[in-house]
Amino acid sequence: MKSDRPGDFLWEEWQGSGYDCLVDSSVIYYTFDHIDLENDLVRRALASALQKDGVAISLGDGFSLIEKALPNHGWAGLLKDEQSM
Repeated sequence: MKSDRPGDFLWEEWQGSGYDCLVDSSVIYYTFDHIDLENDLVRRALASALQKDGVAISLGDGFSLIEKALPNHGWAGLLKDEQSM
């Protein structure tokens, strides 16, 4: 179970479909907010999630995996003047 440290609930592992990985062994994480991928808290939260989910063996290993990763990010949602159906 995840603890209540800042950023602990920022990242979730993608379990869905519809996103094709470049490498079969890839692990995909996502978040619901617009974030700065260079922000230390955001990076620490991702490294922590990688460790807690068993992808990384330590926090340092999590940071190492982030450094080696090919980040791919985008945004999904309604634009300012759009209405949901």
